[in-house]
Amino acid sequence: MGNLFEELKRRKVFRVATVYTVVAWLIIQIAGEVLPTFDTPQWVNQTIIIVLILGFPLAIALAWAFEIRIEGATPDRDSIKSSNPTLQTHPVNYVILFVLVTILFFLISLTVDLLGIEDSDPPFRPPTPDPVDELRFTINLGQTDLIDAIGSLESHIALSNDGSSLAYVVQIDGNRQLFLRSLNDISGYVVPNSTNAIFPVFSPDGNYISFSKFDGLYISPVEGGSGQRIVEGRRWYTPFWDTNDRIIGSRRAAPNSYGVLEVDVSDGQLDIFSSAEPIGAHLSPVPITGREFYLTTSVSWNPPGSVNVIAVSKNDGKESLVVSDGFSPHLTPTGHLLFTRSGSIWAVPFDSETLTVDGTPVPVESGVQMNSIDGISAYAVSDNGMLAYVMGDEIEIDDRQLVWVDLNGNVEIALSEKSSFFQARLSPDGNKVAVVDLTYVNTNRDIWVYDLL
Repeated sequence: MGNLFEELKRRKVFRVATVYTVVAWLIIQIAGEVLPTFDTPQWVNQTIIIVLILGFPLAIALAWAFEIRIEGATPDRDSIKSSNPTLQTHPVNYVILFVLVTILFFLISLTVDLLGIEDSDPPFRPPTPDPVDELRFTINLGQTDLIDAIGSLESHIALSNDGSSLAYVVQIDGNRQLFLRSLNDISGYVVPNSTNAIFPVFSPDGNYISFSKFDGLYISPVEGGSGQRIVEGRRWYTPFWDTNDRIIGSRRAAPNSYGVLEVDVSDGQLDIFSSAEPIGAHLSPVPITGREFYLTTSVSWNPPGSVNVIAVSKNDGKESLVVSDGFSPHLTPTGHLLFTRSGSIWAVPFDSETLTVDGTPVPVESGVQMNSIDGISAYAVSDNGMLAYVMGDEIEIDDRQLVWVDLNGNVEIALSEKSSFFQARLSPDGNKVAVVDLTYVNTNRDIWVYDLL
């Protein structure tokens, strides 16, 4: 046996096979660890492995050729001096053949293991997204007061689906106006007949814009022209213009209750879907493509502060919870649900079949103006990934205080009491003030008169 191993060590074929196997194994291991750090495509590593396997028989053939002479195979000079004259070359050849087959099998097995060929279903590897250059810019909306509508935000904004145009509402001294602006222009223009407009929304093709006024819902051509009223009656809130040319939104059903309804833009036909609790609202409805369901914010004002994203059936009104402590939902073409919470926009994958989220929500943008009491946020998203939002914090309406401000900007407290004050008006003599109190725990929003002396 000892002489057999001595003979094996003398054979060039055996030595070449051993060295080739060790070197090939090292190359495969190094390539598997180093190449991914350079984002090298997977086929590069696969090509290296295949070349090494194909090179093994070639290396063996060349090594064997060095041991063959023109007159035939002859033993090495050292083998003649061997102390065991009975040793035959045939057993040595069998051993070498066995070793070569074993090494080849090892290399093939290693390749199969590294390439994952043994799995009928290869392991899932999430696709690497193409790098995207983030572009940020700020648009100055000019002077604006808190809008006299549910939510009390500084502006209501909308983006066209292609992200090229922005609509926004500005309120100054109680007068509201709707502006349109192409993001390629340095300024916007006033939409005709849009005085006192709120909550704009673009049509899917971007050619029209809808907005609400005290006497109903309007649409207006983006390229110019007067607005046309398509629904008479009360104001609409937080509308969404669907791809089937229907607008879904919220409207007051009772003094402190807002429900969801939908209108066909072509004929004005209305469908009423839901009514919220006696003191609450369903706001920001978003239809789910391919399903007779929509997402909406469920708001409770008794007690205030309870807001959730729910799914509601258009057929029977059945509700199911989607996200707790979230509001202002928006569905993206990538299958994600956006919503707001605690001053930030959050995102989570959404399954439209089960009407549930898949995973844990993550924040994607902070510093967004919102009102969690009313469940309304000042942001808009286009289909191509453009995000627009009003910078700010949570709107606090329960600790408002009436103050005097002189022409030099000096502030003096006029009334020590704090509440949800709104629309303050002074008496002619300046000694009294009438103010609306929007405390949501009350079923009525009364007008109070305070003595300022």
